[in-house]
Amino acid sequence: MKDIIFDFDGTLIDSRECIYGIYRKLFAELGIAEPEESEMKKFIGPPVEYAMEKYLDEPARSKACARFREMYRDVNLKEANKLYDGAEEMLRVLKESGKRLFIATTKNEEMAKKIAGILGIEKYFNGIYGSRFEIKRLTKRLVIDAVTEENGIDKSDTVLIGDTSFDAEGAKEAGIPVAIVRYGFGDEDELKKYDVKAYFDTPGSVAEYYKNK
Repeated sequence: MKDIIFDFDGTLIDSRECIYGIYRKLFAELGIAEPEESEMKKFIGPPVEYAMEKYLDEPARSKACARFREMYRDVNLKEANKLYDGAEEMLRVLKESGKRLFIATTKNEEMAKKIAGILGIEKYFNGIYGSRFEIKRLTKRLVIDAVTEENGIDKSDTVLIGDTSFDAEGAKEAGIPVAIVRYGFGDEDELKKYDVKAYFDTPGSVAEYYKNK
């Protein structure tokens, strides 16, 4: 296996403080009761449209999504996002073992690249792919498809490493295997219906498992 695709939020970075903070402000502005944390966890990763569809109809939903992105631009990204312990070492080991590494996230692509650069991990990746509203690339499957198609990746000989059922569903739809890290935002009970190839408790265990595959 020469190609490994990573999710971003909950897999490489802990963005809980960043995302929760923006949503709390947004819900307060909208006069909507703040959801329970079990619900808020589901908002980390998917585009804001996914979160807002159960709370607002159009055109209010589009306005709320635009407001979310406006708030995001004002966040101190370095303070609000942090790498999981061992994540950079994992990337270094895999890169030095000859792997091509990619990010497939439904976070806005420009924002994902910016955060990866701020946190010093952009150099490890052959490509960072995210959602792009202007070309209607908003689902996990479409982002994964862009990664595999544009880089000549053999879908049977790669893996998406993520943390949630959202990642598992996207990988299933795209026709690639999925592995899951337990330290992110996922619910293992929700993942039981998917064919998860492996579970990992630390970034180091990911590197150890894949470096010689």
